[in-house]
Order: sequence, then C-alpha cells, then structure tokens
Amino acid sequence: MKTQYKFITFILVLIAVTTYIGANFTNQYSKQEEEEEYYYVGEEFFIADDFPDFEIDTWPLFIDAIAWVESKWNPNAIGKRNDIGWLQITPIILKEVERLTGIHYFEKDRFDKEKSIEIFNIIQKYHNPERDLHFALKIWNPQAPISYHRKVMEKYQELLKNYEKQW
Repeated sequence: MKTQYKFITFILVLIAVTTYIGANFTNQYSKQEEEEEYYYVGEEFFIADDFPDFEIDTWPLFIDAIAWVESKWNPNAIGKRNDIGWLQITPIILKEVERLTGIHYFEKDRFDKEKSIEIFNIIQKYHNPERDLHFALKIWNPQAPISYHRKVMEKYQELLKNYEKQW
C-alpha cells in the first residue's frame, strides 16, 4: 500500500512540475512574441530588431506600381472615363480631396506627378490610415476587376525585388 501511495505521489509531483515548466516556457515565449515587431518585404518577413536603425517604407513603390498599371508612368495619359495623369485621377477624387482638406486642386494638377502622389496620399490618409494595400486599391479604383489588383501586386513585387537588390 505504501508503495502505491509513493508511486501516485511521484506521478502527481511529476505532473505538477511538468505543467509548471510548460506554462512558464509558454508565458516567456508569448511575451517575446508580443514584443517583437515584424516587417514584411515581398513574401518574407523580418523582425524589427534585425534592423534597429533601418526602417523599410515600401509605400512609394506601391504607388509606383499603381501608376504603372494606370498610365505606364505617363503623366500625360488620358483615360476613357475622364481620368487623367500619372495616377489617372478623376474630377470626383479632386472634389473628395477638397472636401476632406479644404485644399483645391485644379484639373490641370492631375497631369503633375508630384501633385498626383499628394492627392493619392491624402485620400489614403483619410480612408486607409493603416496603409492596407488591398484596401488602398479598392479605394483608388472601386470598380476594378480582380485582374487589376493582380497586375498592381505583380508590379509591386517586381519593384520590391529590384529595390531589395539595391540594398
């Protein structure tokens, strides 16, 4: 009887110690995971600590990818639906920017690459502050088919690869 009691006590102590060690390890692991910040570049991710003094901002490359699909980077491009310029800006977008900011852009400003980027960023800042890429495309071209999204994302991946080769 005493042997059975010692055996059961041993098993219970073993379970308790194992549970304590497992819980402690899980807690430490999850705390470490919560503290780390990840950056995605292409299909790979990097922990922020890997680049403590280096922040990757690929938003301009994303804008370039949209501009490539919209106008092939031609600031004088004119679309079929009164969309003009590098990012194919419509009069409705100009009105929305004025409503949001009070800044008036002229129709001719749509031909200016820098102003087109300003207008794009204003729209995104107000409607997509997290800079979600797919939501950005939906905001910019709401009726675009999925093929438009694929083209932009493929160009974006291409630009990212070229950018990564430089650094």
